[in-house]
Amino acid sequence: PHGTFLQACVVYYTIYGVMPPPSPELFSTTKIWKRARYMQPLDSTPTNPLPTYQDAQYLYSIAERVCKYGVVPESFIYYDSVDDFNEN
Repeated sequence: PHGTFLQACVVYYTIYGVMPPPSPELFSTTKIWKRARYMQPLDSTPTNPLPTYQDAQYLYSIAERVCKYGVVPESFIYYDSVDDFNEN
């Protein structure tokens, strides 16, 4: 669910050119996932937790920094081609 929230923020920015409006409803992830299918193996223990309000705010800020300001994490590895990837 954490990755899904981050991805949703990035996709929203990609489509509309702006970040989704930051609101309490956006960061209240229990409301977002209340009616959504929860994709996880049935026998998975423990279950994947939903992002907390603070997690959602943090993920939103990451998406905003990357989408709006082009910030690239230092841990990002850039590959020019598939051959570069296969060498590592």
